[in-house]
Formats: sequence, C-alpha cells, structure tokens
Amino acid sequence: MRVYYYTTRGRQQAGPISADEVLALSREMGPDAPFDHATEIWREGYGAWVPLHSPQAMEDLALVAGGAIQSAGLGVCGHSGGLYPQDQLIESSGRRIHPDWLQAAAQQQLETGVNIPTAPTQVQTWAPTTDEVRYAGFWWRLLAYFIDASILGVVNMIGYFVFLASVFGSISISSLSEGGVNDGPPMGVIIGFIVYAFSAIGVPLFYFVWMVGKYQATLGKLAIGAKVVRANGERLGYGRAFLRYFCWGVSYFLASLLPLIVFYGGIGMTTGFEIFEKSSDELSSEEGLTIFLLVVGAMFSFLISAGVFWCCGLDKEKRTLHDRMASTRVIKTR
Repeated sequence: MRVYYYTTRGRQQAGPISADEVLALSREMGPDAPFDHATEIWREGYGAWVPLHSPQAMEDLALVAGGAIQSAGLGVCGHSGGLYPQDQLIESSGRRIHPDWLQAAAQQQLETGVNIPTAPTQVQTWAPTTDEVRYAGFWWRLLAYFIDASILGVVNMIGYFVFLASVFGSISISSLSEGGVNDGPPMGVIIGFIVYAFSAIGVPLFYFVWMVGKYQATLGKLAIGAKVVRANGERLGYGRAFLRYFCWGVSYFLASLLPLIVFYGGIGMTTGFEIFEKSSDELSSEEGLTIFLLVVGAMFSFLISAGVFWCCGLDKEKRTLHDRMASTRVIKTR
C-alpha cells in the first residue's frame, strides 16, 4: 500500500497515512483542520514535495484510492486551479472558488477590474507509473557487498600482518634476551592486536556509518549506482546509518547462528566433542562421514538462515531484514 507524508499548518512533516485518509482529511475545514492551501504531500515516486491541491497530487490520490477525480468528488478551484472537494467550492463571479482563495480572487478582480479565469477548464490526468522508484535487487546488492568486502578485506589483511609481525618480532627478541620469554604478552604484541582488532571491527563500523551518513552509499553501492534512503525517501543521518549497521550485525549473527547449532549440536549428539582432539588419521570412516554430513547440513542451513539477506529478492521494495529493522530502502540512481 502506498503511504503519504504531509506538512501540517505549522509546516511540520507528518505521516505516513493512506490515500483514503489524505482525501478524508482534505474535506475537513476550519481553523482546526489539519490541511490548508499551503499543505504539501510526498510519497515514494515523487521527485519533490507537491502542493496537496495540485492536479498532480489529487489525481494521484484519487487513482491510488481506487477511483478518478469525478468519483472522488473533487472539482477545480476557479482561481488557484487546485482540486478540492466539490461541496467546498463556492460560486463567486461565475466561478467556483475554494474559500481559501476567495480573498485573493476578490483582490485580483479589484486590482484588474477583470475576472480572470486562471484555472484550466479540464483536469490533466497524471497517473503514477510503476518504474518511478527502482529498488536495488539481490544480485545488485550482492555485487555491491562483494566490492565493499574486498576493500575491507585488504584493510583487515594489513592489520593481520601487523599483528603477525608483532608476534614473530617479540618471539625473536625474547629468544635473544636473557631469561627467555617474559611473563605476559609483550607490548609490541598488544599494540599489534589492537591494530588488528581496529582493522576488523573499527574500520568497517566507520566505513559503513560514515559513507552512508555522508554519501548515502558505500563505495560498492556507488559503483552499482545505488543509494540508501529512509522509507520516506529522505537521506539517512549518521545515527540512522549506525542503526542500520547495527541491524546488519544482528542479521549476520542470526544467519550464522543456525549453522553453528546444526554443526556443533550434531557433533555433541553423535561423536562427542572429543573428536576435535583427534587428527585426521585417527578418525574412523564413520566419524569422517558424520563430520562431512554435518558440514553439508551446516552449509544448507546457512542458505536457509541467510534468508535474512536474500529475502530482498522476494520483497516488492527489495528490503532485507536489516532494512526492515532500520526502516531503510536501497534504490537505484541510474
């Protein structure tokens, strides 16, 4: 169902509401009515906010609500050209004008001495098309993730090599020093581990949050021509970008949990965990077959649990689980 956002009399954004609700609220009049002549609406597919009573918006609302302008009881204001409920239009100088525009129409006639009809005689039909918003599907998003993972993989590999170098360096120094290896890890190893941990955890966190918050896309998404937006089409702030990354981490944890349960649970119920203490030469044919079947089962279960990601291929708006949790969408820009 299409949903709409609107601006109130105080020019504050509100919503979402359905097309039927917008049409119902537009019929309310008086100082307490939620809409006025300056109210604007927006939905996915609009390039920008549009005046509520413009032919474009009202025709769209009527079509989405399941009817046409006439069946929705809408008429053209003879001064502004906007569409309003027929029972709100008032006869004035041979024209049907909405009360919001009576003063402006009278002022125009006073200044010019001529009753100028500014409204079109017919409503131009504007129908929404299905290709207004193109969402990035599963394969596009998988390609973008592969690009991002490759970039982050290089950074992580550098951090890992720094950690290995610190370990081997400390071993070499300890073997040459008197007294052998000191108690506790050397400072060089601690620093190397911190560098590795930062490359594995800190860099991806900064990369995804900063890129999405500033550019609406990671390098992978920029490469495929896609960007991340909120459900109402607005850009994400850094807070929402962090929430989306956190939700992605939750999704990844859920996707990984089932294969681990299948594999280690199967090991515990069949051969026992002491099997990990055996070398490959010490395994019997039955134990080897059991491990093989459990690995296959874990891989198959991962394909199922990874549905938190590939479910975007089945969703109309191509949303993954973390998109739903963070209320975001990934749309194509070219």
